[in-house]
Amino acid sequence: MFGVEFYPTPESLINKIFEDFDIKIGRAYKRNEEPVFYKDILEPSAGKGNIVDYLTQKDKYGRDRTPEIDCIEIDKNLRNVLKGKEYRVIYDDFLKFFTLKHYDLIVMNPPFSNGDEHLLKALSLIKDGGDVICILNAETIKNPYTKRRKVLCQKLKELNADIKLYNAAFSDAERQTEVMVAAVFVHIPNKVLESEFLNQMKKKNYEEYHSKDCTDVAFPDSIKNAILQYNIDIETGIKLIKEYRALSDTFKNSFTSEYYSPIIEMKIRDKCEVTVNEYVRAVRYKYWEALFKNPDFTKQMTSNLQSKYSSKIIELKDYDFNEYNIREIKYDITKNLIKGVEDCIIDLFDELTRQYSWYDTSENIHYYNGWKTNKAWIINKKVVMPYDAFEDVWDYEGYRKVSKPRRLRFGYSFIQKLSDIEKVLNYLDDGSAVPVNMYWQIENAKNNDITKNIRLKHFSITVFKKGTCHITFNNEELLKKFNIFGSQHKGWLPPSYGKKTYDEMNEEEKEVIDEFEGKESYEKTLLRKDYFLAGAESMLMLTDGVSNSEKSIA
Repeated sequence: MFGVEFYPTPESLINKIFEDFDIKIGRAYKRNEEPVFYKDILEPSAGKGNIVDYLTQKDKYGRDRTPEIDCIEIDKNLRNVLKGKEYRVIYDDFLKFFTLKHYDLIVMNPPFSNGDEHLLKALSLIKDGGDVICILNAETIKNPYTKRRKVLCQKLKELNADIKLYNAAFSDAERQTEVMVAAVFVHIPNKVLESEFLNQMKKKNYEEYHSKDCTDVAFPDSIKNAILQYNIDIETGIKLIKEYRALSDTFKNSFTSEYYSPIIEMKIRDKCEVTVNEYVRAVRYKYWEALFKNPDFTKQMTSNLQSKYSSKIIELKDYDFNEYNIREIKYDITKNLIKGVEDCIIDLFDELTRQYSWYDTSENIHYYNGWKTNKAWIINKKVVMPYDAFEDVWDYEGYRKVSKPRRLRFGYSFIQKLSDIEKVLNYLDDGSAVPVNMYWQIENAKNNDITKNIRLKHFSITVFKKGTCHITFNNEELLKKFNIFGSQHKGWLPPSYGKKTYDEMNEEEKEVIDEFEGKESYEKTLLRKDYFLAGAESMLMLTDGVSNSEKSIA
């Protein structure tokens, strides 16, 4: 009734072939522990459907796992059997088959006489990515005496195919044979697609960029590259929109209906209508958002200042992402930054003196006679702060909730506070401190359960389960500069501080100096006025590493 080369695949062999797979076709198929999703499958030598039967059976929980399976079968009688099972038969001769449809998986048991030709055909269909599982006469692989077999073996080697040999796999089959068979497994990664007109836009913009007489040296490379990529994205998207509009007739889903929905629909986020301006605004938003996450741009900004400008991104959708607008934004930030640096230092000065003074005044605070006032403080080398690096852990014993030992956590708010303190001290520092990666140090401490003397760039921390953090400053000169800056801005030091020698001061001024630091320390301050009495603007220049005129974008 059926052809002489018809050897239905026995269930025992199918089970062996798929033993390494999690059979959830259409959901997740697992190969070598990597999930591969198979939605569209082709069985190009389907016979009477043994393999398709296996793939479409319900799993052990009774769930249907039917994917989209196309069948090809050259024998007319077998095609009728497949159709009787309501399988989709799309063609007769696989070797003459042509389609532009993409298949995720081709699984086949072709005729042994020309299995090499069938497998080469299958590989050509999934050259852009997919899997092939093929049962062959083992001699096809073991004895490549023909030109086609040699080509196949070379190709399988190049594709790193997995080949398993089975003896007497058809010995208990519906039609029996003692021939040794090979199961060939080939996985081709999905091809990375390239856009022709994207490449054209890149070439055009790169040529224009490099043909300029000069570029703004104040721009970091990361921002220059972002501007370049922004222009490429804009031009490419506009070209795509125009192409889509030009092909609108092609995308109609009906030849007869006056009203139609397109087969391929283009949307810009949740907008129904595709317009160039909506696309441009969306791209602008993406790049402005990225800019305010770029460390080259935000390295001097405290978290409060970053938050303030990040909230303006919606407004910036109406401004092109170019050198002029970035410079204007940076200029505005710089103006606010000078005031922001002062506020940030003073806020931390207040926080470390007044707000947390009640923990242990003997450690946290030293009082002195402030200028014209009785309230003045100095931050000592060690500060106690109510920042909790631990989290409560609970468990249940029966119906009773019980507390377990607290766990070292270093939460976001805790790390953010340390980061802000470090950023303030970076402003005050003259660049002499040895760089330390705070986040790495914190993560290392957490992983190794270290709670004491965790050394960061400008200070060390010790955390306690009672919910406090002890901060010890590493550099006493930097701490002195911090105290001078804070005390001057609070008006606790006389106006003559740093302008007169100790001997030139009156008795009232000398009394404040004596309480604040003493004559010897004050004379050392005068010798290094550029360091100890630097203003916020000069601090920004030090941390930026550029002159004031260059500071527009760096």
